[in-house]
Amino acid sequence: MPLSRATFLERRGFHRDPFDTVRAERERDLLPAWFVPSELFTTIVGTPTRPEPCLVFAPTGHGKTSHRIEMARRVQERADDPALAVSLTDFSGVLGAGAPPPDLDYYLTQLRVLVVEALADQLRASGERLRRMQADSAAYARFCALLALFAPDRQPAFFLPPNLEGMIQHYRQQPPSAQRWLGLLVGLTRSAGFASLYVLVDGVDEWHETRDDLELQARVLAPLLNAAGLLDSEGVAFKFFLPIALRELLLAQRIGRLEIMRSLMLEWRPQDLVAMLEQRLIICSQLSQTSQGSTRCFSDLCAADFDVDLHLAKRADCSPRELLRLADMVVTRHLARSDDPDAPIAAATVLEVAPMAEYQPSGLAVGGPPPATVLSPEPPRRLPNPAAVSTDPPLLFVDKRGDVWLGDRRIAQKLPRLRQRCLDYLWAHRNRRVSSKELADDVYRDDPDPDLRADPTGSLRKLIRNLREDLEPEVKNSLTYIDNATGFGYVLRNFRDE
Repeated sequence: MPLSRATFLERRGFHRDPFDTVRAERERDLLPAWFVPSELFTTIVGTPTRPEPCLVFAPTGHGKTSHRIEMARRVQERADDPALAVSLTDFSGVLGAGAPPPDLDYYLTQLRVLVVEALADQLRASGERLRRMQADSAAYARFCALLALFAPDRQPAFFLPPNLEGMIQHYRQQPPSAQRWLGLLVGLTRSAGFASLYVLVDGVDEWHETRDDLELQARVLAPLLNAAGLLDSEGVAFKFFLPIALRELLLAQRIGRLEIMRSLMLEWRPQDLVAMLEQRLIICSQLSQTSQGSTRCFSDLCAADFDVDLHLAKRADCSPRELLRLADMVVTRHLARSDDPDAPIAAATVLEVAPMAEYQPSGLAVGGPPPATVLSPEPPRRLPNPAAVSTDPPLLFVDKRGDVWLGDRRIAQKLPRLRQRCLDYLWAHRNRRVSSKELADDVYRDDPDPDLRADPTGSLRKLIRNLREDLEPEVKNSLTYIDNATGFGYVLRNFRDE
């Protein structure tokens, strides 16, 4: 009988399944404990006393939402100069059949509700903030009027000043302009003791209607991104957390001011993902805040002669969500094959779920059916001894003449035209992931072959495979230099810039 997950986790000291969800929205209770910030986190947060807008790009599953949630918590809990943070994540009103086209009014309506509700919650939680707001009678009256209009369910918690109806009617019948509305909300935020207002826009790629439709994502965000006066308003910072695939479309359609606004790419190094996984395991196996977790890393659960945590992080293509999914698949496959609650996870099980890119040790045959899915696009090359494989490959460099170098060695043969064009494009964009469509559009831009036009992505895969073997003739489809960006495209690895 297969081993139950509950029994497996309990025998290893877990009080919570570390892989029960991979979505930050569903794990807010423990996110502060196991959150590992990227290198850019401090830059994204900025300074509440000098708030600035910015655009944060990353593929789906790369931590945009966890960064947004943790940013909101940290800026509000700052001892000095905290900011009030609201998250604008609901796009349902402009999606689906019969929905009106998105406009700035849609976002203003949401902002008014979000800010008034957030202020009400903060004032109820802090007597000091409430006293500060009430000390400014005009500001408190405005707050109560907006409370009646946009968050009436929170109104009973507050003492309402007299003669409020006239102000309510004024806002209802003669609403201010968009910029005046935002200035009013920022003023109330400061009256409550906050240095500024942070508006965090996230999740446009997480809806069913938008998930595979970049054009729709761009149309949904355009009214807000094009509202230059609003984004530059004093005392407010709009932070956009957007899918990386959307960036080129926004630039091409001249939506927003991407050439002016600070744009950041949220990226993870393997060691960052290892730290994230280890912290998650420690917290989920920690009996008290003062104790150490009984499981310090994923390798503790395994019987393997390699660093399982680092291996999974490398195979996760820099995606926190993909790393957790891989770890969960390893556990699931182990449970399906073992009935011993104390048996460690075999190295064979790890490598079936996440094959080695460079090698696969011999003697991994195990009973049971083959894995249902294999993340590697090709069976990995088998070498006799993992220790014999160099962990420091020579660095790739393409000079101005187009010559290709691996370390101090220049590749002697001239690459065929399409392979050279493919490598040149990847090299020109070596500091980011390149989508399959973008790369295929460039490589085959003037090729009349109808087969290529019918299936450019399939043709590109064959081209990439051949190019990899040009770089490493003795290794089949190696990911050393041209790695897969799972579900997206390709990215260069192990290169030098000069």
